[in-house]
Amino acid sequence: MKSLHTSLLREKFTISDPKYPDREDAATIALSNRMMIDLVNSENGSHETYVIRGQNMHTVVRMAAHIVGEYNTNGPIAGRGFFNWDQAWKAVLTDHEYRYNPDRWFAVYYKGKRIFEALENEVHPFLDMIEKCDFGNTQHYDYAIPMAQELLLKTGKSIEMKYDANVALNVSIENEQARVGIILRGLHKTTTFNFLADPRYPNDPLDMELVLNTAALFLEGLQLAFTVGMNEQKLRMRIIERLSEEHMQAREERARLEKLYEEIGELGTILDIKYRPERPDLLKLKAKAEALSRKILLPPEDGDEYVT
Repeated sequence: MKSLHTSLLREKFTISDPKYPDREDAATIALSNRMMIDLVNSENGSHETYVIRGQNMHTVVRMAAHIVGEYNTNGPIAGRGFFNWDQAWKAVLTDHEYRYNPDRWFAVYYKGKRIFEALENEVHPFLDMIEKCDFGNTQHYDYAIPMAQELLLKTGKSIEMKYDANVALNVSIENEQARVGIILRGLHKTTTFNFLADPRYPNDPLDMELVLNTAALFLEGLQLAFTVGMNEQKLRMRIIERLSEEHMQAREERARLEKLYEEIGELGTILDIKYRPERPDLLKLKAKAEALSRKILLPPEDGDEYVT
């Protein structure tokens, strides 16, 4: 496969009864991260499209990387008769997420049908309806949403639906060069950083799977930096009790963040990466998150020490 163009979309569907439009307790909310992978091989004419949905952005992107790597290494997936999606799921699910995220959910769609669902939690049925409508939709993905709403109305259900979405990641791979843009949305501002990735050595092919996994590293690291920063402040304020289960988890999350920081630093040995404006420093972002947390959590007097 010579090229790849895709985006990661963060979505929120709010479905409510029009009789009670302002009652949050009467509304159904479906949250999802969605990524479509269009696999095209011009040499043999194969074409497969998969949609990946899940609770966590980085896990969705890691599955996309796994699918792309499998396609580029072993050819088309759909025509094999059998593909072990359970094994693929185990390959992309990190030990940290397995241990500390019991609410995770995940699904893969092909031709509008859900072909895999992780057993941890159920997928919201409205997302299945969206994918069914999108497969039969010849226009932009946004048109599938009113189509799904119309299907619900045909069942006799009167509903009001609000849809919010924003792009978290853009990936464009063409002519052995990858352009990746990651959009960071904080409490007070939105910032973007980009990187260009080329093969480390001339005449080497660009590893698409590695590029996507690099994006997943940043997505997980940026999210974890805020969590760890918040926990550091909670530890300082004794909101998290020493040797509690939450304390142990906070220490594991700190170790995970440091590991991601090291992995990102090692990328330069296998890819030629240029960052714009500069590579995000996860540890500095953690410190910023900690400072922000002080304002949120009402800090103690100066001189209090961390619990480690």
